[in-house]
Amino acid sequence: MPTSQELFERYIYAGLTKNAELQSSLFAADGLYEVPFAAPGGVYPRRVQGREEIRTFFTELHARGNTSGTPTDVRYVPHRTEDPAVFIAETDAVVDDAPMSLVHIVRSADGEITHLRDYFVLTP
Repeated sequence: MPTSQELFERYIYAGLTKNAELQSSLFAADGLYEVPFAAPGGVYPRRVQGREEIRTFFTELHARGNTSGTPTDVRYVPHRTEDPAVFIAETDAVVDDAPMSLVHIVRSADGEITHLRDYFVLTP
C-alpha cells in the first residue's frame, strides 16, 4: 500500500503531465482537495469534494491550461510527521521564469488520499 509521501509524488507527477485521470484516482471516493488561499472566483476553488468532482476539476483545469505555464525546476523538501498517514512537503518551482512556493499537506488512508491541502498564492 502506498505511503502518503508516495501518493504525493504520484500526485505531483500526474499534475506535471496533466493527467487528470491519474490525479483523481489517487483520491478516496469521498476525498477532499483544498486550496485555502484560493481567490474567490479564481481558477482554483477553495474545496473540491469527491473523486469524481476532483476528476472533473483537474480535467477542466488541464484542458484550459493553467493561468501560468508549466512548472520547471520542481524541487521539494519532505517532512514526515509522527502520524504515518500525514505527509507535508515544501515545494519550490519556477513558473514562467518566476519562483513559486507551495506547501502541501497530504492525509491518506488505505492507500488513497483522503485530504490534500495545497497552500499557494497565484500571482497575477
